[in-house]
Amino acid sequence: MVQSNIAVIISHLQVVGDLPVEILPNYIFRSATDSEVEQIKKIVKESLPYKRTTWVPYDAEVVETINSLGHKTYVHEPLPKERWKYWVISFEGQNERIHEFQLLSRLLPINFEIGSQLIYDGETMGHILMSPYAALRYSDWEQAFGKPEIITTIQIAFIGELYEMYQNLPDQFNFVRIAVQNFSSLRDISNGSDLVIVGLFAIIESLITHAPRLSESLDSINHQITNKIILLRKRFSRDVLPKAYFMDAPEDKIWKKLYSYRSAVAHGTPVNFDRDHQILKDRITVIKFLQDNIKELIILGLKEPEFLYDLRKC
Repeated sequence: MVQSNIAVIISHLQVVGDLPVEILPNYIFRSATDSEVEQIKKIVKESLPYKRTTWVPYDAEVVETINSLGHKTYVHEPLPKERWKYWVISFEGQNERIHEFQLLSRLLPINFEIGSQLIYDGETMGHILMSPYAALRYSDWEQAFGKPEIITTIQIAFIGELYEMYQNLPDQFNFVRIAVQNFSSLRDISNGSDLVIVGLFAIIESLITHAPRLSESLDSINHQITNKIILLRKRFSRDVLPKAYFMDAPEDKIWKKLYSYRSAVAHGTPVNFDRDHQILKDRITVIKFLQDNIKELIILGLKEPEFLYDLRKC
């Protein structure tokens, strides 16, 4: 039997809908076969960072229990094989599209991450290992004992639509393509770094702002972002409202505080979430909000690149 090449999904996902899913012709999202599961287990074992023993529970569910001291503990309860969460994208031939699938899958509202790849050449198998940072992320406690994210087969198929739009993007709108690449690159920087904030704002600026003109104040970028995001939200495919992330405040005030955070980081000033930036809650919440806005901005740019191109000039 000829083996298919596969890209392994390392995210903890529960899929809703009928499988398999054709992302593009010859690129099929499906459950892993028994032999593929054994290979995935081997790769996971080889990828574990030093002194780490946990990983995403693809063949178990996390159950909360109370121990004899009254404390919560979490254990892995094995799942029947039909409920296992080993997912792959199978393909024949070269793997040049897999890298772009990874770039574009990061625009989905949930975490969809391609880790390693298994490539077959006759009887010989080679594999491309996951990045060290991905191995660190998927072996931490939160991943090992967290609930799976829900993804629909419609969302999975949308990766193919994103790919077609990305491939057909005219050179005139290359700023959108660059934003896709930069956004994916930022995902490999730890959310524990404030530099992620500066990078996310740089992507937003590249998508919707122009450099301040001589007649504009130095605060022009902040003003452009605040007003344009509020305008663009009506064209987003899903709601990304500040009230779902931060303390209750007018949206323009939220964006001003966000830009103030970005400026503080850029100039080496400590940010205090207990005082001046209290309405933003914390760094992780800020990163999630900015990421969700950027995802929608990029998707809008892929669908309507000319609209964003013109908006940047305003």
